[in-house]
Amino acid sequence: MDRHIRNITFRSIAAKDITRGDSCLRLSSRAELDRWTIPSLISTPRNQILLHSIRYFLLRSPHEQTPFSTANHWTNSHSCVHCHRRQPAWLDPSRPATQPCRRRLFEATLDARLIALDAATGAPCADFGKAGEVSLRNVPGFRPGWYHMTSPPAVIEDIVVVGSAIDDNGRVDMPAGVVRAFDARSGALRWSWDPIPPNPVSSTTSAKPWKSGAANAWSIMTVDPERDLVFVPTGASTPLLATLPHNGQKIPVVIQSNKTGFIYVLNRDTGTPVFPVEERPVPQSDVPGEVTSPTQPIPVAPPPVTPQKLSPDNAWGLTPSDRETCRKWMAGMGNNQIFTPPALHDIVASPGVIGGANWSGYAFDPQRNLLFVNTNNFPFRVRLIPSEKFMEEVMKGGGEFGSQRGAPYGVFRAPFFSPSFVPCSPPPGGH
Repeated sequence: MDRHIRNITFRSIAAKDITRGDSCLRLSSRAELDRWTIPSLISTPRNQILLHSIRYFLLRSPHEQTPFSTANHWTNSHSCVHCHRRQPAWLDPSRPATQPCRRRLFEATLDARLIALDAATGAPCADFGKAGEVSLRNVPGFRPGWYHMTSPPAVIEDIVVVGSAIDDNGRVDMPAGVVRAFDARSGALRWSWDPIPPNPVSSTTSAKPWKSGAANAWSIMTVDPERDLVFVPTGASTPLLATLPHNGQKIPVVIQSNKTGFIYVLNRDTGTPVFPVEERPVPQSDVPGEVTSPTQPIPVAPPPVTPQKLSPDNAWGLTPSDRETCRKWMAGMGNNQIFTPPALHDIVASPGVIGGANWSGYAFDPQRNLLFVNTNNFPFRVRLIPSEKFMEEVMKGGGEFGSQRGAPYGVFRAPFFSPSFVPCSPPPGGH
C-alpha cells in the first residue's frame, strides 16, 4: 500500500491551511474553483477526499449518488447508484503509471456491491471482479433490502476489507454479519471472519445451529499498517488509534466506545485492557424461557460518557404535569439502568438505541492526552410483544415495531417522551 496516500476529509484540514500558499490553496483559490462545477444544484457533496491536489466526492440527488472528481470533471453514475459516505484509495506500486487503474477508488454500495474505479478517469477497473464489480451478496441468509453497506471499505496493504449493516429486529435468521477481505487487484476473496459463526452440529447430537441477530460491522473500520491490523467495530463507533503515557511508558492503544457510553482502552500489541475491566452483575431477564448473561464487562476507567440510569427523581418535563407524568411512568417501569433486558412491560433503555457514542465517534489530542467524544443522551422505551398480539399492537402505532420473525416475541421501541412530546430525561440530549 502506498503509505504516502492520505484519505483526507475536509473537516480534517485546518483553516490556516486553506489560506496559506501550499497544496490546500489549490482547492480554495477562485481560479481553481472556476475550473469545475457541481453537475446539479440539488446534489450535495459528502465526505470528500483529497489526493494529489484532486478532490473526490459523492453527489447525492433524489435518484442517485455519483462519484465526482475535480481533476478532469469525470463522473461515474452507472456503477454507483447507491454509494455511501466516501471512497478509499489505493495505489498499485507494481503497475506502470501509464496503465489504467494504477490508482483506484473503492466504493461499497447500499445494494451490496464492491466497486473499483480508475481514480484518473472514473472508468471501472476491468480486472477487478466482473467489469469492475464484486458482488457482496453471497453471505448466508442474504435478503435484498435487509443487507447493506453503510461505510467505506478499509484498505490495508493490497486488500480491501468490507463489513455490512443488517436491519434490526427483523427475524431470527438474519443475514450473516461476515467481514470479508478482497484482493485489491483482482477482487478475489482473501479471507472472511464471522463475528458470531453458527455453532457446529455434531453427527451424534440433534442440536441445531445458532440462530442469531448477526453481529455486524456497520461503522468505519480502522487500519494499523505498521502492525498489519484492521480493527473491526461490531455494532459500535469507529476505533481510534493513539499513544498514551501510562505507568511511565508510552503505550500504543486502540480506543473503542459504543452505544452504552463505556470507553474501552486496549493495548494495540497485546489486546489487553490498559485500564481494568471488571465483570459485574447486571439485571436479568424475567421473560419465560430467556436466559441472559449474569455479568457484563465494565471498564473501571475512563468513566462513562453518558448517563446510564434514569430514576423517577430525574424525571423532566416542560410543565409540572409533564414532569409528574414522566415520574409516574418511570416508577412503574422498575429497574431503569443499563443492561436491563427488554421485558413484556415497558422498560427504559438508557442510553437509548442511538447511544451513547454512535457514528460521530471521537477525536484525540495527543499533546494534552484528551479524548473528545460526541454523545447522545436519548432514552427509549422498549417492550416485547407476544407474536400472537404483534399485529394488534402495530395497528395502535406509537413507535417502531420489529416482528422478530421466528421468535415468540416481537419488539416495540420509541423515544421516551412526555405527553408534550419532549424527552422525559433531563437535558441536554447530548454532550
